[in-house]
Amino acid sequence: MKHVYDIFGFTFELELSTRPKNYLGEIETWDHAEQMLTEALCEFTNSKRGEGWELNPGDGAFYGPKIDIKLYDALRRRHQCATCQLDFQLPMRFDLWYHGPGTQDAPNADGDGVAETGLVPDARSSPVTDVEQVDTDEKMVSTEAKAAASGKHRPVIVHRAIYGSLERFLAILTEHYAGKWPLWLSPRQVIVVPVDPKFIDYSREVQEEVRKSKFFVDVDATDRKLAKKVREAQLAQYNFILVVGQAEVDERSVNVRTRENAVQGTRPLLEFRKELEALRSEFK
Repeated sequence: MKHVYDIFGFTFELELSTRPKNYLGEIETWDHAEQMLTEALCEFTNSKRGEGWELNPGDGAFYGPKIDIKLYDALRRRHQCATCQLDFQLPMRFDLWYHGPGTQDAPNADGDGVAETGLVPDARSSPVTDVEQVDTDEKMVSTEAKAAASGKHRPVIVHRAIYGSLERFLAILTEHYAGKWPLWLSPRQVIVVPVDPKFIDYSREVQEEVRKSKFFVDVDATDRKLAKKVREAQLAQYNFILVVGQAEVDERSVNVRTRENAVQGTRPLLEFRKELEALRSEFK
């Protein structure tokens, strides 16, 4: 998660959301799960409880506690995206087990070698009463004890999301960059601007050369004035604007400037292509 958010340039804060008022399962299981997440947060932030993260009492999911990650965009607006939820309940409700190291096949109480099932009420039956729920929980505890004796292990489900809703994350990302996408993510990476129509053929050569590295490259082949072409390219948020004329044709080079109108000067075409590849590999 940190790796992903660092690439996009987001900062974030962490919260531990604990047992809500209406919860599922045993308090002991919840306490154990919350302790596990507390230790994970302290290890991740390399800090004591409450220093590198905050407690959010009563805001956990009904089936387990969770770590909520709130990220901040360029305008310091707060958004809920990533989450990590610990779920002990579904494995019990679905009677899930696995055989790990040191596990041996052992029969259940009936001696048939098959784990007890039937702990989940039939969805077609009538609603479960409080008495039936207590009876179900007691059966689960009994099954847990038998499994422990036979060396079986109960899995834990981790619900993890990095982006949350992908569509919402992209909307946040669009506002975060204010349309100025980094090169590796930009829909408009490079545009070639000839100073005169007679240099369009060389502009096409530059386009094909840069495309060999899988970059998006346009050519402005209109007959507008150079200053107008450059300005339009900047407003369209092309990361790099390559101006070419007779000198560039003779030297097989390009004159590089950015959308911020920073003129970087003339570079050999192949050298510029390698620079683009380096920027992309660094997620810039």
